[in-house]
This record gives sequence, structure tokens and C-alpha cells, in this order.
Amino acid sequence: MTIKKTLTGIVLVGTLALSGCEDNQKDNQPNNNPYQIIRGAPISVAENYDEWGSTLATVLDINGKHVLAYTSNGRTRSNAEATALIQSEISDGDEELIELMGNYYENRFVIKRVNANGYQVDF
Repeated sequence: MTIKKTLTGIVLVGTLALSGCEDNQKDNQPNNNPYQIIRGAPISVAENYDEWGSTLATVLDINGKHVLAYTSNGRTRSNAEATALIQSEISDGDEELIELMGNYYENRFVIKRVNANGYQVDF
């Protein structure tokens, strides 16, 4: 009886140790995504068109801090779609957060992807 309990204990400890190693190895994997993700409530959105293309800018409220974000690619359709999505989120009044993927450049956020209202727009 003592041998069975001892063997059961060894197997249990070994299993827990191995599963812990697997989780640690997953956590130590490098993140291949070079972009940051921010989430906030959109306060305003605007877009501008000229002969070279278009740009979109939005202000998000992230935990009481306002972040100015913009696109820099000039793709008219992507900017129009993202503007419509962000504006729909502002207009529906449910204060649902939107998600932006990109990087900070100085004190502004350069948008590479917008996720809002179940849609995704890439730039």
C-alpha cells in the first residue's frame, strides 16, 4: 500500500512538473508581432482627402487619458471604412471600446489595424 501511494505521488509530482515546464516554455516564446495594441473609447474621428490620398485621425479615451491616433498610408477605402466603424461606435452610445494595432511615434499612435463593431480594417 505504501509503495502504491509513493508511486502515485511520484507520478503526480512528475506530471505537474512537466506541465509547468511546458507552460514556461510557451511564455518564453518570442512575440513576433512588432505592433502594440491599445483599447479605448473613441471620442472623435475625422478623415481628410486630397490629391495624394486620405488620412484618418481619432481620439481615444484610455483610462481617462486621451490618445491621438492616425493612419499614414493614404488608402482611401481603408480610411473610409475605419472612419465609418469608429463613428458608428461613437454614435451608438454603448461606450464599447475599439482596438487599434500599431505603434507610438513620439506622442501619437500610428494605426495599422482597427477592430470595431465586429469588423477589422487593415492599413
